[in-house]
Amino acid sequence: MTEFTAEQIEKEAGDILLEIGPKLELSDLAVVAPKVMELVDAVSGMTNTDKHKTAMNLLKYVLDNTDTPWMPDAASDPLFLKLADVLLIPLIAKASKGEFAINKKKEAE
Repeated sequence: MTEFTAEQIEKEAGDILLEIGPKLELSDLAVVAPKVMELVDAVSGMTNTDKHKTAMNLLKYVLDNTDTPWMPDAASDPLFLKLADVLLIPLIAKASKGEFAINKKKEAE
């Protein structure tokens, strides 16, 4: 399978929009990004590149259909997309693979 179709993006992102509402705060990215990653990870047969593109398309749809109350969308949307692209998505991907030693006991030496 390749990237989501426009219809799949609209449906899945629409469900996220119902949860967060019409306004998007920076803190909402901590809710949206993991949900997006869960969606694309659940699809078998997608390459990592397809998953990344689909995640970014889902995020873009959410950003395009919400308003940032404290900054014009023309400024916040590209900033939020870049933040998700270079920080949140890679961080979530690494965490899902167990690449962080969070809450793990150190082995005795």
